[in-house]
Amino acid sequence: MKWLRETRKINPDELKLLNEALSRFYSNPPNAYHEEATAANEDWNASDHIFHRRITALAYPDAKILDVGCGPAMICPWFMKKKAHYTGVDLSKEQLEVNRNKFHKCNFLEMHWSNIPALGDVFDLVTSFFTLEHIVYPREFLKASSFCVKPGGFLAVLCPNYLDRGFLPSQHFFGRTQGGIKAKIRKFQWIEALIEIVDRYIIYPGLIRKARLMSKDSGAWLVNLRPLCLETESWTRDWDAVYMAGEDEVANYIKNLGFKIIERGAILRETDNSVTYPEFCYVLAQKPC
Repeated sequence: MKWLRETRKINPDELKLLNEALSRFYSNPPNAYHEEATAANEDWNASDHIFHRRITALAYPDAKILDVGCGPAMICPWFMKKKAHYTGVDLSKEQLEVNRNKFHKCNFLEMHWSNIPALGDVFDLVTSFFTLEHIVYPREFLKASSFCVKPGGFLAVLCPNYLDRGFLPSQHFFGRTQGGIKAKIRKFQWIEALIEIVDRYIIYPGLIRKARLMSKDSGAWLVNLRPLCLETESWTRDWDAVYMAGEDEVANYIKNLGFKIIERGAILRETDNSVTYPEFCYVLAQKPC
């Protein structure tokens, strides 16, 4: 199973090619891509948006907000209600133009996340809403985002906790060929069936267990080199996710950047039994003054 690996075990050229392919994908994504994100965020009263509300609650009049990977800017209206100054960064020129026509008072920049340090460390709050899991270089993304936070400001990351779930929606098939174990047995493809069994029930679970253990320290930073969005003509939710995000991994890295962790989803779930918290990776951190 070569499609999901620890970052340190991936050839840099492979990561570079994947990053370039995804950049092209996000520059002109399927129509359903941003439509689904918009529809999923029409109502923030549900329990699965509790972390969204905690993040936007940090805003105040004239606060400077940077939303990295803004997409359709579904978070923008919530910051506008607080009279904050919102800047959204994304790669899709077409979507950014839609955003500008919809939110006239906000700022939208066509920019790759790797270039955002050029904006300076001037933002009171830098946010990443369901973007990190789509990044080939998650550590570099977090570092670039952290640079834009002004002293005393906040960095907020929200994404699926795929490492805890043990599954990426964009995962390739197990084994060397598609079809599933039963189908291969029916076709008397014994070797292919055996390879898939080993991949699915031995190698893959072992990799996930190892990554969970490593997330307490430096992290495995598992990356899917063959996301389904690049191998099929169709698209469905998170078929473009490549980083198997884990909250321990993300929180520890942000802490090592010198930030103070203010809130984490796992801790809130443990300490507040009165609220049902979703199984997301949620990290809120503050930059020292």
